[in-house]
Amino acid sequence: MKSLHIGMFVEINKNRLSSEDMTRAISALEDSSDEKVYSLLFRKTKNPSTTSFLALFLGWLGLDCFYLGNICGGIGRIIITILCVLLSCLCHEFVDLCGPLFADMPNLLPYAQAIIACIAVAVYPIYLGCLIRYAIEEAPQATKEKNAKIFHLKCKEYKWRVK
Repeated sequence: MKSLHIGMFVEINKNRLSSEDMTRAISALEDSSDEKVYSLLFRKTKNPSTTSFLALFLGWLGLDCFYLGNICGGIGRIIITILCVLLSCLCHEFVDLCGPLFADMPNLLPYAQAIIACIAVAVYPIYLGCLIRYAIEEAPQATKEKNAKIFHLKCKEYKWRVK
């Protein structure tokens, strides 16, 4: 029965743990009782695909951070998003206010407006580009590290030796 549970654990977590952590998990599971193997089998782990999806489409709200349990990272993302939107709005307002400042130099007004508009328009896409790169490259690895941490905490709880 234990070999069946170990097989189920491997099948469920094959994409959720790195190969090194999977090898450690199998060796720890082989040396344990059926009850402990069964309890670890249904331990909640995070899916890397879900993390990538959340980071790609809702990363600006920090939902991928909240999904992985990183509350501070999620709140930080929300704050950064709000700051980017406010900066963009303020820059557009500043462009409108620049007109009277450049009354003596009307030739410089379009250049000043263009520079401020570029800053306003460039900030948020750069931030979104960073989020897309994170979703593609780093989110799956962060999920696997979180799952390995869950596994190691459970091993400490059961006093297993993880090689």
